[in-house]
Amino acid sequence: MTKTTNYQLNQWDPTDRVLRTDFNSDNQKIDAALSGMPKIVFGSYTGNGTASHDFQRDITVGFTPRIVLLMTSNGTLGDSNPFGGIFFTEKPLYGNNYSVEVALIIENGFRIQGQYQALNRSGIKYYWLAIG
Repeated sequence: MTKTTNYQLNQWDPTDRVLRTDFNSDNQKIDAALSGMPKIVFGSYTGNGTASHDFQRDITVGFTPRIVLLMTSNGTLGDSNPFGGIFFTEKPLYGNNYSVEVALIIENGFRIQGQYQALNRSGIKYYWLAIG
């Protein structure tokens, strides 16, 4: 029996005997290789225009990201009240000249929030890329 180059997975020849233990061994190798890969998810939402001091909108991505990139459908990132940006677990996205958190990472996703419509403008489509 021969093996693949990168992960040493079994490659059976026509005369080889196929064993369950070979499949189990290959599955363990594949599982170990995949466990080290980052999770990457892409999605979108459409703003509804809600803005208040207590406004929060949670976006669920299926895991707790380390990094999120967020922008409008035309790629705008904005100015002092951003239309998007990149934010990290330890570093939220700020608006209004760095005085107000407008987006932050939460368990299983991220949150847009606050009195500024920067990330929730009515009818505007926002795209996000979450990396875990």
